[in-house]
Amino acid sequence: MRQAQARCVRIGRLQHRDTRQLLALNAQADRAEHAFLPDLVAPRIDRRAARRYWCAQVHGRDGRVFVARVGLRVVGMIGVDLKRARHRYAVLKRHTYIDSLFVLPQWRGVGVARRLIRAALDWSRRRGASHAALEMAVPNMAARRLYGVFGFAPREMMFTLPLRSPAP
Repeated sequence: MRQAQARCVRIGRLQHRDTRQLLALNAQADRAEHAFLPDLVAPRIDRRAARRYWCAQVHGRDGRVFVARVGLRVVGMIGVDLKRARHRYAVLKRHTYIDSLFVLPQWRGVGVARRLIRAALDWSRRRGASHAALEMAVPNMAARRLYGVFGFAPREMMFTLPLRSPAP
């Protein structure tokens, strides 16, 4: 049954017709992220701002959003942005930043996230990126394992401090 599910998933570029579903998916992703990082992620998103953002991504020049579809239903997403380090007149390096990976819970475990990551990395390579970077919540062990399969390794660490508490 799980393999049959995986075969019906198609990975493709975000289309304008997907934005309503993507907004709902994004809201679920934000709730999940808030559970991991309650001090950094707002419990609710500004739906108007989110809609403007995702609509702009449909035609983005230096980025791409890939979605996983089952028929017309969007069940997963990933964003990838091309970054260029510049020095006056020359592009020194290109890298990509991967964000917004989310798969509906009922579609996890059948390879949807792997296929989305693969699509983002393939797109990055075709644009001449030398490496890819992403951020994730430390307690999200499933994401850490998944990214590890692709060779991602920790490089930096972010520390946070609630400012409501007095300084030592």
